Amino acid sequence: MKKKILAVALAAIMLLIAITGASLAYLTDKDDQVNTFTSGKVDITLDEAKVTLDADKYISGYTGRTSEDQNYGKMFPGQVITKDPTITVAADSEKAYVAAKVTVTATDLQTLIGIPGTDLIDINKLASGGLMADTFAEKPTHPLAGGTLPVFGNDKYSIYQEKDGNAYVFYIFIETIKAPGESVTLFDTITIPTAWTNADMAKIVDLKVTVDAYAVQVQTFADCFDAMTTAFATDFSFAP
Repeated sequence: MKKKILAVALAAIMLLIAITGASLAYLTDKDDQVNTFTSGKVDITLDEAKVTLDADKYISGYTGRTSEDQNYGKMFPGQVITKDPTITVAADSEKAYVAAKVTVTATDLQTLIGIPGTDLIDINKLASGGLMADTFAEKPTHPLAGGTLPVFGNDKYSIYQEKDGNAYVFYIFIETIKAPGESVTLFDTITIPTAWTNADMAKIVDLKVTVDAYAVQVQTFADCFDAMTTAFATDFSFAP
């Protein structure tokens, strides 16, 4: 009888353990966070009015715009050439710092439009409009100030010039951050002075104006100069 009672008691205990074990629960919680990173991009275009030449290799007009290299044909005193290099930040780009290098080469520009006391040239005697239309002054606080030619500009841009062999290189820093879809035109026209003679024209027979445009993300940089000299250190290196 005692054995039967013990067996029943053990069975009841086992049943209780089984029931209790099946209903045990911990104080728990679960949460998760999905972190999404989207790649940004900086994208610009550089274009200008497309030149059309006639049978005699003179400019006959302009049709649309182009990003390709162009031949402007034969030049003559008093000619006003539409050349309007324009940098545009793409609509799907991030906002960006924008800058340009304008390289002018010719046989002998120094004797025609040289700046007295220097081996540099006055670009305003050739190019006009665009940024060049704005009032500007010397910027003595610019990082490049104190060179052979001071830095000029205003709150929109800064221009610094240096000579590299037979080339005159103009570094143009756009001081205002450009938003997606925003454009900046460096200049509108190039004018050949009316007073230039045959001998003068012979000095610019191989005149070339090359424009390079640059864009850099805004993040991590203090300003346009910092962005360009860091991201494009080779292109924006300056003679001591």
